[in-house]
Amino acid sequence: MNGLDRRRFLASLGVAAAAASAGCSSDSLPGGTNGSTPTTTPTGTDVPEDPYVTDDAVVDYPGMVDGAATVNAGGDAYTIEYADPKREFLLDSGFEGGTDDAELRVSRDMSVGARAGFVAPLYNESAGEFVYQIFANEAFVEYADWNFVTVGDDGQPTTEGAVPFDRLQGSVYGAGVSPGEIRRLFVVDATAETLRSGDVGNLSGIVLLVGRSERQPAASVPQVRFAFEYAPDAGEVTITHEAGDNIPEEDDLFVETSDARGAWETPVSAGDARAVSVEPDATVRVVWVAESGDRSATLAEWTGPDA
Repeated sequence: MNGLDRRRFLASLGVAAAAASAGCSSDSLPGGTNGSTPTTTPTGTDVPEDPYVTDDAVVDYPGMVDGAATVNAGGDAYTIEYADPKREFLLDSGFEGGTDDAELRVSRDMSVGARAGFVAPLYNESAGEFVYQIFANEAFVEYADWNFVTVGDDGQPTTEGAVPFDRLQGSVYGAGVSPGEIRRLFVVDATAETLRSGDVGNLSGIVLLVGRSERQPAASVPQVRFAFEYAPDAGEVTITHEAGDNIPEEDDLFVETSDARGAWETPVSAGDARAVSVEPDATVRVVWVAESGDRSATLAEWTGPDA
């Protein structure tokens, strides 16, 4: 088995419909705020020269960065460790219907029969930020119209634009993007707006999770009991923190419905409440995100009487 299944892939994008069950954690950032998704033209970067793709169609990433990074295959994904500046990346893949590497895989070997892609982080010293080169084989390029979707520290997925693949050599293609400081980069056959809606159809793509410059201990998921009180005449549900851990100011808390996401201003402690407008068939989730941004969990979930 290779890569993410559809549920985990959507969770990495922060789509409300893919949130984990109450109390379960994921390594994803939530995404999105109310309103439309801005669409911008991607900031292009030069495609690497042919010498960085070997004659047997393998991306020579260590050579490309002159030994500044190491690449390790860890079963379902690649871990990329950059030495200067110190940064760690996790590269994975996902598509709807399964995780069969005969169909889609992350690989530096572009000669495989499956759709294959690889994201290569490169540090731009003059700009003081990472740029990202995407490599793919012909099967990957021809499969769909691919988009860049990024997620920053604000947790909002943004469509950066179409992926401008150019042929490098043989059946190997390349593209580049320079999105600035981000926490997630996706090459996906959907837009951020579509992903937020949850109506994604057959989702496919690869994801690069960008770690912080220094390793930090994983935050513990708060143990909280929330109560939901539904008022059908008013068309709203009131969520109350009844007992358990406080949610500190440094962490983020969100209330998600099937078509919207709103921030619950922290700190939140016992007795604090928030009301949201809902339809009788709605699902409402309370989602926590650690201060570090690298861990999240659905703390509570409510389903309307007509769902």
